[in-house]
Amino acid sequence: MVIAPLPVLSVVAFNEISLRETREQEVRANALLFAQQTALELERFKIGAQNLLETISASPSVVEQNWQRCELFLERLIKRVPQYISLSIVDAGGTPRCRSDGTRPPLNFSDRPYFQDAMANPLTVIMADYTISRVSGTATLPISFGFGEGERRGVIVASLNLERLQEMIANRPIPADGSITIADRGGVIIARYPFPDQFVGKEIPDAFKYLLTAPEPGTLDVVSQDGTARYIGFMPVSASPVGFYISVGIGKDQAFSEMNRSSLRAAAVAAVAVLVAGLLTFWLSDALVRGPIERINQTIAARRKATWTHARAYLLAKAKSRTLDSLWTPTWTNSIG
Repeated sequence: MVIAPLPVLSVVAFNEISLRETREQEVRANALLFAQQTALELERFKIGAQNLLETISASPSVVEQNWQRCELFLERLIKRVPQYISLSIVDAGGTPRCRSDGTRPPLNFSDRPYFQDAMANPLTVIMADYTISRVSGTATLPISFGFGEGERRGVIVASLNLERLQEMIANRPIPADGSITIADRGGVIIARYPFPDQFVGKEIPDAFKYLLTAPEPGTLDVVSQDGTARYIGFMPVSASPVGFYISVGIGKDQAFSEMNRSSLRAAAVAAVAVLVAGLLTFWLSDALVRGPIERINQTIAARRKATWTHARAYLLAKAKSRTLDSLWTPTWTNSIG
C-alpha cells in the first residue's frame, strides 16, 4: 500500500523539477533581454545628444564665437530639451564662454574628466560619470563634445537631468518586484528603480563591483541591495554602447508565483490520487488477495479437521475391533480344546 503511490509521486516530482528549471532559464533570459533593451534605450538617448551637440557646434554664433548671440541661442534651445539642466560652451582653456542661463561663473573646468576626454577625442560624444555641478551644486551627468580647430577649439557640455533618466527607467515594462540599476564606470549609481533615493549617488556594493569589468553580459541569482531575491541580467561597461553598467532584476517570488500556485494544485491532486490509490489498493488486496487466501486457509483447516476426525474414528473403531478379537480368541480356543 505504501509502495503503490510511489510511481505517481516520482512523476509529479520529476515534472515539477523540470518545469522549475525551464522557468528559471526563461526568467534569466528575460532579465538579460531587458538589460539589453535598456542599453539600446540609452544608446538612442546618446544619439539624440549627439545630434543636439553637433547642431550647437555648427550654429553661426558658436562658429563665429559671438558669445552674446550664443547665449540667446542656448537660452531658446534649452526650453526644447527639458531633459537637460543646462547647456554650456567652454573654451580650450576650460573657461565657460556661453551658457543657457546667461551666466559666466568665474570657474575653470579644465580638470574635469569629461572636458579632458572631449578635448582628446574631438567630434565624439562623451558620456561622463556621476558629477556634482560646480555651478548649481546638483547631481548631473555631463555629456560633452569637442569641436573646432586651433584657437577656436572648445567643448560643448549638456548637463543631463538625472531625474529624467530616472523617469525613463521607471517607465520600463518590468515586473512589480523587478529592478533596474545603471552605474557609471566607477560604479556610482546614476539611476535605480525602485528606491532611487536610497541608491542614486552611491557606489554599488563591493560584492558586485566585479560585474563592471566582466568579460561579457550574463545572468546571476542574487539578493539585491534592497533585500529582494532576484535573477539579474547584466551588461558590463565594455559591452554597453554608452559605457555604463546596466542590470535588470526579476524577483523570484513574482517569477514563480503562478508556478507555485500550479504546484500547490498539482500537489493537492496528487495527494487525492495517492489517497484514492491507497484505498483502492487496500480494497482490491482485501477482495482479491487476502479474502481468497483466508478462505483457502479456512478450507484447508476444515479439511485437516475433517481428516483428523475421520482418522480418529477409524482408529477408535480399529482399537475396538482388536479388543473384541482378543476377547473372542481365547473362548474359541478353549472350545476346540
